[in-house]
Amino acid sequence: MYKVIYSSLPSVPPQISAALIVKNCAKRIIPCLECLNELVDEIIVVDDYSTDGSVELILESSSKVSIIVQNKLDCFSKQRNLSLQFCHSDYVVIIDDDEVLSPQLITSIRKTVSRREMGIFNCVRVNHNFHGQALEVLRRPVLMSNKYSFVGSIHEHIPGNLTLIPGRLHHFSDSSIESFLSDIVEYSRLKALSWIKEGRVYSAPYIAARQLLVALYLFFSRYIMQYRFLDGWKALIYCVCWASEEFMVALWYLEARDQ
Repeated sequence: MYKVIYSSLPSVPPQISAALIVKNCAKRIIPCLECLNELVDEIIVVDDYSTDGSVELILESSSKVSIIVQNKLDCFSKQRNLSLQFCHSDYVVIIDDDEVLSPQLITSIRKTVSRREMGIFNCVRVNHNFHGQALEVLRRPVLMSNKYSFVGSIHEHIPGNLTLIPGRLHHFSDSSIESFLSDIVEYSRLKALSWIKEGRVYSAPYIAARQLLVALYLFFSRYIMQYRFLDGWKALIYCVCWASEEFMVALWYLEARDQ
């Protein structure tokens, strides 16, 4: 059950809200808040019980924050939908604590809202990590009309067609090996638990073969199709390790299945 730990309703009806999910983001949240302070009228924060002073820093750094809710993350779509529940405007910017809107993207969002275009809007995201940069078309919205709901436990998304708008969303993931491995463990665990909830039944031989094929596909997609090979050997090692997440999913699944 979520808990509201801060509430300060906007004095005037907001035109654009930001729905922000966070966890232990004190070292990275300031650039995200700076771009939001420039664009939105209110910021809704759903915090996964941070322990590094993130909540206090967010309140100190932005007067746009209207609601802060604490809720334990067990499904990304639930976390997103909880943030949408508290938004007061017709348009919502969807963003994470390690993402920053480019000036061009801010302009595009303003134009879209001023024209009262309704729908689901995405953009190109630039992933910055320890081996370099990689571009991808964002699979979830960066801007949306406040009438949709997210689905999906891990790669949450809005069903329907997305409209690409100009500008880039910069994603500054933690470049430390410790954080990278921690993410692999946590994301693989959540994915395996979602399979259990969905009632999937896989034998050990089947899931071994399945995850091998998935890992090979993801490696090819990330290393070749996203041009990460241009970053050399570090990118190769990174993509191999990232693909290994699929085998962690199998381990978590088999453990949960047999309990």
